[in-house]
Amino acid sequence: MVSRREFLVTTTAACAGTLIPRTAEVGKQALPLVQPLPQPDMTPLGRDRFAQHVRSTFVVQTPTPVALTLTSVSERRVAGQFEGYSAYFHGAADQPLAQDTYTFTHPQMGSLSLFIVPVGQDADGFVYQAVFTHLVSAPPPAAL
Repeated sequence: MVSRREFLVTTTAACAGTLIPRTAEVGKQALPLVQPLPQPDMTPLGRDRFAQHVRSTFVVQTPTPVALTLTSVSERRVAGQFEGYSAYFHGAADQPLAQDTYTFTHPQMGSLSLFIVPVGQDADGFVYQAVFTHLVSAPPPAAL
């Protein structure tokens, strides 16, 4: 059995390897050894961000990709510290989607994971709803 001390000594030595410089000098130019990862778009999925894309097409990544049209975005609802809204999509009758989380892609919004629920059907296809809730403000600190 390995003692706590032996474990700490061994793992500390292994971690020291992570202190290797991130660049290598070639001639007089420093070249990165590790390429930085692209930063994800952390802009919240606010109502206005969706509203500007009403009537545009999103592609849902399934074994056979499915096109959904964003048909409407509800008004904001505020309840206490939270605000919410719903986005409604319409899809063809011959490609129904079950309630689930899917990866949506859009030319301007990029790739998004959305949980959708089928909420209706008409002669042309199915209506799906994605519900969003955001914390508007943090609660005030509790009095001591």
